[in-house]
Parts: sequence; C-alpha cells; structure tokens
Amino acid sequence: MVHHLTLEERKVVARMHSAGEIPAEIARRLGRAASTISRELQRNRSRNSYWAVAAQKKADARRRQRPRICKLQRPEVRHYVQERLRLYWSPDEIAARSRADFSRDRTRHVSHQTIYAWIHAQEAAEAALKVYFAKPYCAWQRGTNEHTNGLIRVCPWQVGLLPHRRSKPCCAGTRPLLCRVR
Repeated sequence: MVHHLTLEERKVVARMHSAGEIPAEIARRLGRAASTISRELQRNRSRNSYWAVAAQKKADARRRQRPRICKLQRPEVRHYVQERLRLYWSPDEIAARSRADFSRDRTRHVSHQTIYAWIHAQEAAEAALKVYFAKPYCAWQRGTNEHTNGLIRVCPWQVGLLPHRRSKPCCAGTRPLLCRVR
C-alpha cells in the first residue's frame, strides 16, 4: 500500500537536502525508496530549494484534486455486493467476507461504510431525493438526518435496489438482517 510522506519526513528531507545529501542517502535514512525522495524533490522544489511545509501543502492540494472512484463502480465488486445483499447479508458481513475471499486483491476489498453509503446513494437516486448524511461519529446529527431524509431505514428490496423483490422475508416469522431496527 502506498504511504505518503508525512510532514515530519518532509522536514527531514528538507534538512538533509539543504545539507547537500543525495536522494539515495535521504531515502536510506527514512527507509524509503530513492525514487520516492527524488520524485518528491522534483515535484516540490522551488528555485533549487525545498521547503517542507510548502511541499506538504502542495501534496495535500494534489490529493484533494485527485478524483476518488468508489469501488462499487467496478462491476465485479458491485455484483459481489449485490449478490450478498440479495441473500440478506449485512454490510458488515459482506465487508468481512470480501477481505477473506480476496485476501490477495485489495482492490476488491470493500468496507461496510462504503456499502452503506452506496445503498443510501441508490435509495436517493431512485427516490430522486436530496439526502442529508450525518457526519461520522456525530450521533446528535442522526435524528436530524432521519427526519430530513424521511424513511431512511427501509429495506433495499423495498426501494428497488435488489432486482428480485420479495413480499415476505425468506424465513416466515423472522425479519432479514437489513430490516432489523438498529
């Protein structure tokens, strides 16, 4: 997995670069590839000097401008998730299973937050509603969230997320996991 340089690492780069150290030596000291340090110096150098704080700001700006693609836009991942939703798996169960099924392919891992966000986005798109999402870890916003969105806690098959709608859950007398009150 790619780990970006931290501000502290950039400060070391700046200090060593101004002392005349070559990128290979800076890389060895930080435990990074020499190409990473060389690329960092090329991207963020101004007039042959390198400033750590300015470099961090440039890197943050580039990261913000980069488009983020939802994993569920990939057909094979979306199909994997939809199949398990049809079987009444919870997003937590799907996320855990995707890590086990695709342990060597991290591009096919999907988190439960991504699945929940995707379900809400699908509901909103189908109902043509403007949806308000509560911020993570802000429990006091959830009442407002549910009031603003109306009936947000509906089953995916009730809003057409799943192609095979069922009028009743698969087991008589029980409710599927996605319908239970949380």
